[in-house]
Amino acid sequence: MITKPNFSGMRRYASLILLLAAASAAQAQVPAPFLYYNFEEGAGTELTDLSGNDFTGTIERGMTFVAGAPNGPTPTGGGLFNAGLVQVLGINAPADLAHRDSNPNGSYSLVCWLKPDPTSLSGDRFFWGQTSQGIHNGLRNNGRLHTAHWGSDFYANTVLTADVWVHAAWTYDGPTDTAHVYLNGVLDGGPFTQLGPNGSGNLILGGRNGGSQNFNGCIDDVAVWQEVLTPAVIADIAAGAEIIPTVDTDGDGMPDAYEDDNGLDKTIDDSARSEEHTSELQSRRNLVCRLLLEKKNYICTPVTSCPYPLSVP
Repeated sequence: MITKPNFSGMRRYASLILLLAAASAAQAQVPAPFLYYNFEEGAGTELTDLSGNDFTGTIERGMTFVAGAPNGPTPTGGGLFNAGLVQVLGINAPADLAHRDSNPNGSYSLVCWLKPDPTSLSGDRFFWGQTSQGIHNGLRNNGRLHTAHWGSDFYANTVLTADVWVHAAWTYDGPTDTAHVYLNGVLDGGPFTQLGPNGSGNLILGGRNGGSQNFNGCIDDVAVWQEVLTPAVIADIAAGAEIIPTVDTDGDGMPDAYEDDNGLDKTIDDSARSEEHTSELQSRRNLVCRLLLEKKNYICTPVTSCPYPLSVP
């Protein structure tokens, strides 16, 4: 028997796709990162760099895989640091980021989700560092975000709370010697007139000056740029924007990964289906609504007037 296409359902689904596209377009464009770890490995002694630059992170000590930041783009996995140390041997901090003498025009942005444990809210607890002196950004003064370039150090304003996820971002503009610190997408310190970092060696995660005064707690979605991100981009990342955009080859609103997992063809727009596929269509509506809700800028109609009630976790 030939079934009549469900044009009403198709139109509703198409409307959701357009809303998702509009939500994505409203976000500031996140530039391609120089380094990105999402901590989704689950096990092992290495972190995979998803930037495409192959800056593998070597877990030297004290880091285990746990659940990640619930409001970040990759909540399944994160890293628990207990005096932990990750060596990023491929990134030479002075040459690739900044140095007050040898690379005075170098700039950077460093972002991550973090959840400090109580021990990180006292003393000096650093997450970003390098082999010798130089960059040592993290927490100081009983839990305030801190930007430090060895002798040119500044505090942000807010005292963090133990065991609560926050998003943190540090920027440094070499040509103007200006630093900013952001908490949950909002400026929390700066602008500071800051000298460029000194020192030498590769980038490290979890401590400073070769691996001392370690940060304890959870970390997720660590990313580095060789430029100063705009406040709008930082705000979007803090709101959960993807560091590496989701790939949707056929432009039908369903990510390639979803289509692969569900046996669909990621090269063909198969979003419009007839009544014989209503169950599959409903699941796709649910997916799009979840994506919209996760972006936090979609206002749903009241449940009582929605023809497709959703159960969103």
